[in-house]
Amino acid sequence: MLAHPTEFPREPPVAPRHQSLPIDKLSWENFERLCLRLERVDAELETCRVYGIRGQSQEGIDVYSVERTTGKHRVLQCKRVERFSPSNLSATVDHFLEGTWASTAVCFTLCTTLRLESTQIVIEIEKQRKRLRDSGIRFQIWDAAELDVLLKRQAEIVDDFFGRDWLRLFCPSESIDALQRRATGPAVARCVPS
Repeated sequence: MLAHPTEFPREPPVAPRHQSLPIDKLSWENFERLCLRLERVDAELETCRVYGIRGQSQEGIDVYSVERTTGKHRVLQCKRVERFSPSNLSATVDHFLEGTWASTAVCFTLCTTLRLESTQIVIEIEKQRKRLRDSGIRFQIWDAAELDVLLKRQAEIVDDFFGRDWLRLFCPSESIDALQRRATGPAVARCVPS
């Protein structure tokens, strides 16, 4: 009875990585910064910048970038909200199309901390996609679900915005190894005087 066991379970325990980050817990400023950093990952961009400051008219955009090869603009609207209805979506696209950026943009990306998955909102997304396509503008949705997909292989960004604990829970282990000696975003923020 005291001998070591001779058989062991063949399958290791299932311990999947988290598939969602707490994006909705970011302040609106940090959510906008997160979207800016994600847009900057694209090596095909000449520049990527925040457009305007709080209180200024921004013509329906928060971030713009310039494609290196074409000089055309890509623009992002960042929405950190608790609810987003089909009419909100339509109004967001209206506001963008009424502004001057619509004449130079080739892509409009709506970024939100919510998951836009209800049938009503998906139908409206596709309606607005066609509307923008008819104006020669691609339409992307970076909702919470899509942001999770985009961030999965962006360990440095996850580290900066969510910290080392979330990095370990969310990102693949091979992408974490390179960051072991790097200061985390939250650690740096604690050292900066306010």
